[in-house]
Amino acid sequence: MTLLGLAALDPVIVSATRQRFGGVGWTRKRTGYYQHNGESNLPWMLHRAVWQAHFGPIPDHKGLNVHHIDGDPASNAIGNLMLLHKLEHVAGHLHGHPDFGAVSYADKAAITEAWRHREEHVVTCVVCGGAYGCYLPALTRGCSYRCSKIVTDRARRLRGLPAGDPRHGTVNGYTNCGCRCDLCSAAAAEYQAAYKARAATSSLSSARIAAVSRAVSRV
Repeated sequence: MTLLGLAALDPVIVSATRQRFGGVGWTRKRTGYYQHNGESNLPWMLHRAVWQAHFGPIPDHKGLNVHHIDGDPASNAIGNLMLLHKLEHVAGHLHGHPDFGAVSYADKAAITEAWRHREEHVVTCVVCGGAYGCYLPALTRGCSYRCSKIVTDRARRLRGLPAGDPRHGTVNGYTNCGCRCDLCSAAAAEYQAAYKARAATSSLSSARIAAVSRAVSRV
């Protein structure tokens, strides 16, 4: 099916992290945006695929972005999408999602100049307590990759899995999705106990057993 043949359709929400569009599965990444697994000739990003299905190809040389009007990258219906120049897009996000229509193409030079002279903020890392400089404190998770990952993992654990998700009661639900419900916790404990039992009768070293145990208990 061609992109224009999909114009009457909007993505179907399968779960909190999965959507379907054009017969292809799209998965939410750490950025919050949805991508397919590379097995389709559709555009890599779901919101761009939806836009192009309705309005045709986006000229690459124009520097255009597809923007989510309500700021939610999971809301990929065509009514929530609009096309903006990348400078307008950046300016809008820097100022907390104002009325994007108020920024005209004539303001591109002013926006670019403001970005070049943007103010650097000194922020305290919520993980290690160290001070670091950044330009977008509202979008910064930590002072380093390690601290950013800790913040992301904490948020993932608090979020957990939605009710009815088939990953409840699995090791995947506990380790990769961060769910701490009774079913997922029991599955992780059972897996760890089974691994220790197998290791006791194999040639695995005690260091390897301890490493796996720490990995399961840490996530």
